[in-house]
Amino acid sequence: VYGSIRQHRGGVSVDSRVGEGTTFKILLPLTELDSQSKSTGREKVRGEGKILVVDDENIMLTIAKATLESLGYEVLLAENGRQALDIVRNESGRIDLVLLDLVMPVMGGMDCYRELQECSPEIPVVITSGFTSKKALTDLKGIGVDVVLKKPFNSVMLSNVIHDVLKQK
Repeated sequence: VYGSIRQHRGGVSVDSRVGEGTTFKILLPLTELDSQSKSTGREKVRGEGKILVVDDENIMLTIAKATLESLGYEVLLAENGRQALDIVRNESGRIDLVLLDLVMPVMGGMDCYRELQECSPEIPVVITSGFTSKKALTDLKGIGVDVVLKKPFNSVMLSNVIHDVLKQK
């Protein structure tokens, strides 16, 4: 948690008192979603196709599903890499893109990505993570990952990345 907060230029303060408890305060800089879309000069892009979203956080699955469906995509959900691989095998050629988190229990994103490349190399994969250090990015490029979407991202960023990747397919 601390690493993610620091990566987003935030801070943590802790107040702990014996017999009373501990309070953590997480401080993050403000951002305006509109300024993000203005800075890229891009708007939300609608599309079509079937997208598999893989993330162990229910809130991320819920938000991604709602966002992608509002953009015109059909969405499948998996809570870990093992579930994702089962879905890919069951859907046999009907998944257009995988949105894959890196850090998950059961099977993490790196292992899942490697197995996806073996069983379905034609499916483009967009890696999502709040933990994208320079070393992690180098490691990802080393195994063939081209697209990494840093968390937190907004719907404009998500729609444009997916549109760009699917356009290259």
